[in-house]
Amino acid sequence: DMPGYGFARNSVFEVQREGEAQIAFVLRDNEQTRTMYPYAFELTVRFTLTESALKVGYQVKNTDSRDIQFCIG
Repeated sequence: DMPGYGFARNSVFEVQREGEAQIAFVLRDNEQTRTMYPYAFELTVRFTLTESALKVGYQVKNTDSRDIQFCIG
């Protein structure tokens, strides 16, 4: 079972990179995520401040030996 809106929002991310106008967080599969999502992965979420906006980017890296399916949103 997976909770509504997925598991990432309730997971603890690590700071991957931090700069003056940008920060990136990473979530890697672990014992808790594998109970809901049985794949190996890395999810990186990057926030960037510009003069007029906050940009958010997502990157999902497949670290599993098989194809994975995912949805961000």
